[in-house]
Amino acid sequence: MGADVAVAVVAVARTAVRPVDGELAGWNPVELAGVVGREVLERAGLDAGVVDEVVVGCADPVGAAGADAARAIVLAAGWPVSVGGHVIDRGETSGLAAVQAGVAAIQGGQARTVLVVGLGLCSVVPPGAAALNRTYGAPWGGVAERFADVGGLLPGPRLTERAARAAGIGRAELDAAAEESRRRRAGAGSPTETAAAAGAGSKAGAGAETETAAAAGAGSKAGAGAETETAAAAGAGSPTETAAAARAGSPTEALWQALRQARAQRQRQRQPREQALRQARAQRQRQRQPRRLSNRDSGRRGGRLSNRGSSRRGGGDCGGGGPAG
Repeated sequence: MGADVAVAVVAVARTAVRPVDGELAGWNPVELAGVVGREVLERAGLDAGVVDEVVVGCADPVGAAGADAARAIVLAAGWPVSVGGHVIDRGETSGLAAVQAGVAAIQGGQARTVLVVGLGLCSVVPPGAAALNRTYGAPWGGVAERFADVGGLLPGPRLTERAARAAGIGRAELDAAAEESRRRRAGAGSPTETAAAAGAGSKAGAGAETETAAAAGAGSKAGAGAETETAAAAGAGSPTETAAAARAGSPTEALWQALRQARAQRQRQRQPREQALRQARAQRQRQRQPRRLSNRDSGRRGGRLSNRGSSRRGGGDCGGGGPAG
């Protein structure tokens, strides 16, 4: 599939627009989205099993709208647990970004049917909640209660530990497997270096075969010398040196070299600006010193008394108030 694949919107539904703390204030965002999602599929005449992905656009994925609300919506709607989902947070354009992500998934062949949800319930999770460092409701609503009989819903790491215990695999065995995997990875080298070393070895082998054949045909001391030189050349092309040469000429090393050069150039360009800023700052400080002295002298002549008197009369309070209510 490609960008020429036609993508169509087959059904749309949404809740009524109600005031904050109105009729929808008692709903959990996940539960309400599940109701709307079921309505969309009913209007489209589709079964939930054909949905490949649920994409949720949410500007404030925290509190009751947090913890992968897309997955929670799937479970809240009663759809098959095989339906996946993810959340996109792109501020106020999160809903549009979710639509674009759904279209891209279909055009890229990753999905055939995508359900896009714009999630926002201001009565429960107010706008800007993600930046206020507060908790606005518990995530997933009452979804977790439905799975209490089968052990409840667990995060990925906890679920992995439970699966390991069920299979009789202990922590020591897991650590040993991880160490063995790391050792094999370190011994194998990167694919780029391995391929480069194999290519260099094949060329060296071809040259050695040519020289050895020449030495065998001549049957002379010169041939024996060629064999000696071939052996020396083979020793020079050890795996360590070949890998080092491969790293030096690999695209990754070239990219890092270019980045280092660009960083050094930026630092050289930044030095004159920083020097000019330091000089300007020092000049402003020198200009500010006489002004401070004059203010200090005026304070000794009674300026402090006048300020103290004005504060008693109630002026000068420009601080912001706390939250109302």
